[in-house]
Amino acid sequence: MASFDNEALLGAELFDDVDALIDSAPDVSPVAPQLQAKAREVARLAKDAQHRKSLNLMIKEQIVPKFQQYAATQSGVTKNQWVATIGTGNYGADYWRRSAANLLGLWANTNDEVVYFFTTQDGDGQALNGTNDYILEFSAAGRPDTVVNAYWSVILVDVPNYRVVPNSMNRFNFNNYSGLNTGADGSLKILFARAPRSEVPESNWLPAPDGKAFFLNMRTYVPRDVVKRGEWFPPKIQRLR
Repeated sequence: MASFDNEALLGAELFDDVDALIDSAPDVSPVAPQLQAKAREVARLAKDAQHRKSLNLMIKEQIVPKFQQYAATQSGVTKNQWVATIGTGNYGADYWRRSAANLLGLWANTNDEVVYFFTTQDGDGQALNGTNDYILEFSAAGRPDTVVNAYWSVILVDVPNYRVVPNSMNRFNFNNYSGLNTGADGSLKILFARAPRSEVPESNWLPAPDGKAFFLNMRTYVPRDVVKRGEWFPPKIQRLR
């Protein structure tokens, strides 16, 4: 069975072991039989050299780029350049969202357990990159601890592998118990940058990879109804000039 990573997803070789993959575990999706039949038919065609060449080009040049774009920016409810995983966990016939969850996080809980918010963009729609410095600022009334019955967290990972970014502080995420400093008015600022800045307490600084793209994932565990209804979102991320 071919090996791969998030940077180089499989092409036509994906279908070389289709029978073994399908038969390895039962699938509860209501459309599984139809999709499995289609996969087996594509695998049959992929044995022909000409079909295999066309299939490989289609996967590499069209399907994979479209899917990666969908997963990062369109696989949930969107607001403030954040994507919320409303409906994640019970996928039914939605294989696009199911596959996106596998790419970005291996799997996902149902919304009664957690709603995830993720983004690769700042408030202006520009890609997050460690060349720049960013602030995520919550008002006192809109802080994440006000909308959860358990706890919240935010983690910074690299792109495209979605793994934590090594840093000298071994600081990879923040949550309710991180000892973050709040403003006199109860607001909360989190800095994502190569180095600390005077605008934000150093305790609230999450190191970003210098000159490299990154991805933010905020989790709200046992979220309140306002989150599950899609009425609460993290604010836009501000790029500091």
